[in-house]
Amino acid sequence: MDNKVVTVPNGAALRFSCDGTPLVRKETLEAIKKHLIPISSLLIIKCEEAKLLLGKEIFTDDDMVATAEAFSDMGGEGIMLRGGD
Repeated sequence: MDNKVVTVPNGAALRFSCDGTPLVRKETLEAIKKHLIPISSLLIIKCEEAKLLLGKEIFTDDDMVATAEAFSDMGGEGIMLRGGD
């Protein structure tokens, strides 16, 4: 398999409105999980976007490890979670 680096999001793909409403359709989230994550050699994702994709909060180091494991279970090889904008 070719190495593929997947950055989620690229730009404003998984952003929220000022009132916290996601600006992305559920179908888009499912497509990312089904098609992009399984082919990624390195998945670079912000904790906020990971929360949106997985539907769970990320507060602690243990939460980050569990999140990385969840993406790995989806097929992602290397996972880099990051915070901030």
